[in-house]
Amino acid sequence: MAGSIVARLKGHQLAYNVEHLNYPHAGHGAGHPELVPAWQGATRNPTSGREMEMGGTPAGNAESSLDAIAKVIDFLQQSLSAH
Repeated sequence: MAGSIVARLKGHQLAYNVEHLNYPHAGHGAGHPELVPAWQGATRNPTSGREMEMGGTPAGNAESSLDAIAKVIDFLQQSLSAH
């Protein structure tokens, strides 16, 4: 879904910088600003009651966090200081 969002943003030629941080071995836990012991497996959605897989591997999620944290902070510093 992130790829579709990036394509749509770039297609509208907005003045904002768009960068897709893609981590193939990370799931929905990718890029979290904290590193916690990773639990891998299904989780139950509290609303629907259905089990959901969050994807990725513990190592992939941790690696995405280590890489993304600095990039997100840099992006925020640049973006917020420009306004």
